[in-house]
Amino acid sequence: MEKKITLLFYLCITFICRAQNDTNKIYNSNTLKKGFYKNYDEYINNAPSLSPDFSVVLFYVKNTSDTIITGAKYNINDGSDVSAGWGFCDGTNVFISKRISLFKKRFLKAQYIGKNPFLLCWHSDIYTIKSLPASPAEDAGATTKPARYDLMFINPEGKTKKASKKNLEKLFEEDPAILKKFRIERAYTDKIKTVYLIEFNEQFINEHSGNQ
Repeated sequence: MEKKITLLFYLCITFICRAQNDTNKIYNSNTLKKGFYKNYDEYINNAPSLSPDFSVVLFYVKNTSDTIITGAKYNINDGSDVSAGWGFCDGTNVFISKRISLFKKRFLKAQYIGKNPFLLCWHSDIYTIKSLPASPAEDAGATTKPARYDLMFINPEGKTKKASKKNLEKLFEEDPAILKKFRIERAYTDKIKTVYLIEFNEQFINEHSGNQ
């Protein structure tokens, strides 16, 4: 099945905000606060409770001429032990924890900052690709693999869910109009699912956001 990754990402910025709601939420702010989220509520309120000095290493895949950030890992600069329970923000991006085994998890980049953000869970072989290069020369030597992923989203309880038709229908129950349109789609591609996820999230966005 063909995956149009670049289009999937650009869809995130093609919609106009419509609703007027709570300006204290992360999706209504122009400033993302750097730090670690213990839980989903801290993410929603743009209020990470832990804010040590830390740096991040970004991970990426290449799709033809595009470089796509997929996730990150963090390093606490003073060497202390701080755990990003639900996720963290580097001041520009949000990375959400996704458990891949009993003892291991990855931090995947939120591809849309909303009440119910979505992310792409890249298949394990993607992570053989090294982190974001420091120079064009280094980039030239990076390995390129097929960009395979699963579309995921965060549900109202702050849990990561696969964007299956059933799971999305449950999410869209909050907006009957969107649910009705979604149910009559002829195909449920990642592109179509992404369009509906963005439309659903837009109802919570304030037209005059960023006044914090």
